[in-house]
Amino acid sequence: MSGRNTAALRVTCAVILLTVVYAVLQIGFVRPHLPASARPNLARPPALAPGDTPAIERWRDSYHAGPGTAPVWRTDAGAWARSHLGMVVQIVVFTTAAIVLLALRSSDLTAQLCVLALALSGVAGGGPLLGAERMFPGGTWRLLTVFTWLAGPLAFPTIAAGVVRERIVPRLATAGVPFSYRVVVRNQSPKPQRGLVLRDNLADPRPTYAQ
Repeated sequence: MSGRNTAALRVTCAVILLTVVYAVLQIGFVRPHLPASARPNLARPPALAPGDTPAIERWRDSYHAGPGTAPVWRTDAGAWARSHLGMVVQIVVFTTAAIVLLALRSSDLTAQLCVLALALSGVAGGGPLLGAERMFPGGTWRLLTVFTWLAGPLAFPTIAAGVVRERIVPRLATAGVPFSYRVVVRNQSPKPQRGLVLRDNLADPRPTYAQ
């Protein structure tokens, strides 16, 4: 295995480890105490006026206070299951699928990117940990907080990194006159990829100045 693939594998394993820890906290310490409602598990910062530092501090304290200690899943099991059981299953399935795929194709860069997409998607769907991560000593819990909040923006772009696509268009073209161009697809993994389909979505058919 090359040095590049070794580094990628280490990053993937680290993300899987964080995802497993996240899944344990989310399923064991957050979801059981969330209210039995259809509202998603979100913790967005409030809209702040310039210089309104106390408001963000109050929101931060509220976030770290957690969802509470009442075992909602016991007191109102039916309503809680309708609200949260689907997400619990999703987290388990995405995390398990990521682990299995990594075990089967650990040397394949494209597979590693799929593993990252699965793991990050599971975390993004589950939502924040609401302070449950603070049970870890020192400042290690901050890593989980940052990981959880960044999972959403990073989830789906990772899969696109497996295959690099480049459009090569002519230097000059005339409006209304058909022209041809080439599309170069580079496989970033060490193994051949078969059965791929390229769809070039021309939302704006005009090439950029750089192209």
